[in-house]
Amino acid sequence: MAEMSTTLGGLLRGFQSVVIFACLLLAILHEMFFLIEPGAALRQLLSGRSGQLIAEKSTAERAKWFTDAAEGGNVALHFQGFSATDPLFARYYFLGSYVLYPKRVIVGRGKEIINTQSQVRAADVLADDPWLRANDVRAVLTIRCNDDGVVDVQTRQLR
Repeated sequence: MAEMSTTLGGLLRGFQSVVIFACLLLAILHEMFFLIEPGAALRQLLSGRSGQLIAEKSTAERAKWFTDAAEGGNVALHFQGFSATDPLFARYYFLGSYVLYPKRVIVGRGKEIINTQSQVRAADVLADDPWLRANDVRAVLTIRCNDDGVVDVQTRQLR
């Protein structure tokens, strides 16, 4: 009988250890999934949506704007709704230039050398269609920023 109570006591202590370990594990999982802010890096990592992956996907989608519109030629670019101090519109110019090289992204009549945001802004006057066709421009991309900061693109193919 004494042996049985010792064995039973040992089993109970082992069961208590398992229960305590399970409770600690559940508490940690609760912290990880329910109490961490939705945009936190750990939550993004656990969900497979890291900020870097989101940024890369977003950049790839925007790069596709240029490659789809270009059809092997140049692309004219025009901006609407961006404030003069917003650096975002210039990033689209530089992204398009990188993606289409050796073809060109043309802002204005393409005579200006553009290296800065202010140069993109100063050149942003859309040329007329005959000039665009004569310079192998296949499409005009108008990138717009609405009052809420949402950016969309309108593509006008030149035939």
